[in-house]
Amino acid sequence: FLAWKARPESMAGYYPRIASPPMSDPSSTTELIYHTWPHVFFRHKFNFVLTKASFLHARYLEMYTSPSFPQSIKDYVDEHMNCEDVAMSLLVANY
Repeated sequence: FLAWKARPESMAGYYPRIASPPMSDPSSTTELIYHTWPHVFFRHKFNFVLTKASFLHARYLEMYTSPSFPQSIKDYVDEHMNCEDVAMSLLVANY
């Protein structure tokens, strides 16, 4: 909570994750591999957090549920019951 209070325009949380190119093609810009805690721990870096235990400004929730947020993203999240963490992280990173 204190990390978020220091930067309330960001998203802070307890379950860090990293998406990075595969080791077989580290220069790939089209394929990403989703890594969980062990990779985060050993690499000492992450690029998003799971939304189930995160803090973020209420305006991001308003944006996510607004008609201006791409419906195709919401449909994908609803259909797969997954990837809301990626969608929210991209939204926060771009506003």
